[in-house]
Amino acid sequence: MLSLKEIREKYQSPWYEKKRINNIFSRYFYTAIATVLVKFILPTKITANQITVSWVILGFLGCLLFTAGNYWVSILAVLVIQLHVVLDYVDGPIARARNKKSFKGIYIERVGHDLIYTIYFFCIAVGSLKHGFDPTLILILGFCASVGGFFYKHARRAKIYCSLTSKKNTPENNVALGGQAGNMKVSGKKKPSFARRVYRSSLIIWEPVFFTAVSLVLAIFDRLYFLPIFYGLTYPLHFVLSYVYQARMADKEVDKLTDMTGD
Repeated sequence: MLSLKEIREKYQSPWYEKKRINNIFSRYFYTAIATVLVKFILPTKITANQITVSWVILGFLGCLLFTAGNYWVSILAVLVIQLHVVLDYVDGPIARARNKKSFKGIYIERVGHDLIYTIYFFCIAVGSLKHGFDPTLILILGFCASVGGFFYKHARRAKIYCSLTSKKNTPENNVALGGQAGNMKVSGKKKPSFARRVYRSSLIIWEPVFFTAVSLVLAIFDRLYFLPIFYGLTYPLHFVLSYVYQARMADKEVDKLTDMTGD
């Protein structure tokens, strides 16, 4: 049986290093718990895809619980969401340890993420109605946060797709991209501007691993309504800035992401 150290060093840490996941939540909290779960699950017949389906279901359940607007139900909701996030760090190492990565599992994961975090803020906004907010205002903010988050993800993925396609640099791809596939400029060793460094360092604020962790703290103090308010105001703007940034910059980090396979 693999030790915790072997699981971490062979099937977890190098992978997240390659994905440049350096935030404290992922590297030192969620993955630490996930490593223990991986150790106990590996000897069983539980598959990585089954775990993926499980955390997708948990994610939806957590979102639905938010709509109740009850303090203790909200606490339960954020705990379910935390379990959902932890399991998201379990299926990948199990698939890699067993050498059974599959397109199906990766696809379920990607779609699951999109669906869960598209409704996440709106469900919290529905539950926040009990605090006496104007229903129209809080629901619009929840909607803006959800839609802004959805399109932000796809602005990033569109860039990854373009990077993948441009690498092939075939006549067919040039035609498909209007003749631009072979003419993309890849960033050199020039030091990033101050604005670009600020943009990169702040990206974690709009990532699920961050706002789901913050949700736990806010739920304890019965202040979950801060999430749809903050992200409803900032996510649409973040999407627009990201859209412009991703379109203008041929980023080396994106090129490295396109070299990866798996979830």
